[in-house]
Amino acid sequence: AVSVVAMAFQAMVFAAVLISILASLPARSRWLGLLRALGAGRGYVFLVLWLQSALVFLLAALAGLGLGWLAAGSLAAWLSARIALIIPVAIAWPELFSLGIFWVFAALGALLPALAGYRLSVRQALLRDA
Repeated sequence: AVSVVAMAFQAMVFAAVLISILASLPARSRWLGLLRALGAGRGYVFLVLWLQSALVFLLAALAGLGLGWLAAGSLAAWLSARIALIIPVAIAWPELFSLGIFWVFAALGALLPALAGYRLSVRQALLRDA
């Protein structure tokens, strides 16, 4: 049951991060248009956006792993004090494997903002909010 809840939570985090990245693209369209106007190719813009998105996903995954470990450790310490039973908390291979699977899906999800930036018209980007 805990594994199912953890996977559902990871899916919610994935969706929230992806939506926030996609929502921030219009705010960065002038910057992307300027990059393109200065000679950056579509491939460069694609790569920059993919790397930024993949890094955000990686940082979110690492922050979640760290916060989860701290929360589990705190709960284990509290329970140990109450029931006099030592509950060890450690990050093991299953957690790292889950983190790796999350990041693989996140790297694939990072293609969406990268494709949106790839398709951005230089003219439209530079004339937006002008």
